[in-house]
Amino acid sequence: YHKRIEIKSKKLLPSVNTFDFSFFADNKGKHHAADTVAIAVTNSYIKLSLAAYRKLKGPEYFRVGIDVHNKAICVSPALKTESHVFKPTAKQIEQNTIYITKSRHVIKKLKELGIPKMVTGTLVDGELLFKF
Repeated sequence: YHKRIEIKSKKLLPSVNTFDFSFFADNKGKHHAADTVAIAVTNSYIKLSLAAYRKLKGPEYFRVGIDVHNKAICVSPALKTESHVFKPTAKQIEQNTIYITKSRHVIKKLKELGIPKMVTGTLVDGELLFKF
């Protein structure tokens, strides 16, 4: 088992401080995606693929942030005590629908930024980064 280290790409990634973890906070509230580490975007919801959730080792809680300037979404494991955390239900996991947001306002804003229907991500230091 090899752990791949890429130091070169490190500089291109924004620091975690640039992620706005309150962006997806006004979240209120059966469809299968390919087994890719991705975020699926529709007009009514944005969801994390089960493969992406598993890449994070299936945390009980996670946070989602956005870096508007670098057009990146960050999904990271979180503690229950942190603000703006998500806790996927067993049913969501079972149905492969781990919602990040159902807020039309948030979705509209992301579409204005040019987010595609599917954004694939990479694991960096225990966090998933989805650049679009």
